[in-house]
Amino acid sequence: MKEASFRSGIFVSYSHADRDWLDRLRTHLAPYARGERLDLWDDTKISPGSNWAAEIDNALGEARVAVLLVSPDFLASDFVARVELPAILRRARSDLTVVWIPIRASAYQVTPLKEFQAAYDPHRPLATLPRAKQDEALVAISKHIAAAVDINAVGNAFRIIDDFEPQVKAFIAGSPEPEKAVAHSWRAEQVEASIRLVEPGGARELITVKDLAQLDANAQKLIRAYERTMKELFERWTELKPKRVAQDPETRREAREESDGVRLELCQELNGLLGFIESMGMSLQDHYAHVRYLCSQQSGVA
Repeated sequence: MKEASFRSGIFVSYSHADRDWLDRLRTHLAPYARGERLDLWDDTKISPGSNWAAEIDNALGEARVAVLLVSPDFLASDFVARVELPAILRRARSDLTVVWIPIRASAYQVTPLKEFQAAYDPHRPLATLPRAKQDEALVAISKHIAAAVDINAVGNAFRIIDDFEPQVKAFIAGSPEPEKAVAHSWRAEQVEASIRLVEPGGARELITVKDLAQLDANAQKLIRAYERTMKELFERWTELKPKRVAQDPETRREAREESDGVRLELCQELNGLLGFIESMGMSLQDHYAHVRYLCSQQSGVA
């Protein structure tokens, strides 16, 4: 599977017998996707004659969240059992959040899904509810899915900070930037459906999907805006790296000047994100104080 560095997709796995539920989920998710780079993917996007396995593999590589519409037909599908579900579960313990929805009563207890919390009470599958209650459930489930997307956005933003820190440290000191990624013993990262603080003594949960689901729509959009802007700035920072070490002195000087401007903008964004996280009452315990310190330093660019 070719995985994208930054994902925007919601991968939906379902049985064609439950196509009407797919359509209803798409309707309820539409307000969250409007105006956002949030792509809902299902196998109706596959063109006739395409390689299904390859298309699914690529779509899953682009996904932030995997949504499973679980029913007896879903669990009975050989393609789901042999292709889709194993691929989803391989990533489920890292930066992919699995959201499974009990559509109809099924034997999920004898599958790996029993290890994942359902997005709705599996003892009350959606098909057993009156139509109005089904819509209420789909509203809540859609909000949960949107919050799972935001967990990935926060995780991506912290990853940018971790990648940026050793590079900007070298930039300020005027020393060579590291060629390989630096492993941080202190970091915040996505693990399944939460952001966890990893410390030398272990890890603890910091932010959950439930926390982000309680935010209003503007706050959720702000999270994705931080991620999007930080991604664009870091890409520009990376593009300038060859010019920062070019043999021509004028090329190096111009690249360093532009890089310093990018550095300051990126620092502004990451400080905004850290402040936003702290405003939610989530203590980072100065995990990123060193990054804030680096952001306050002069680069020495003439």
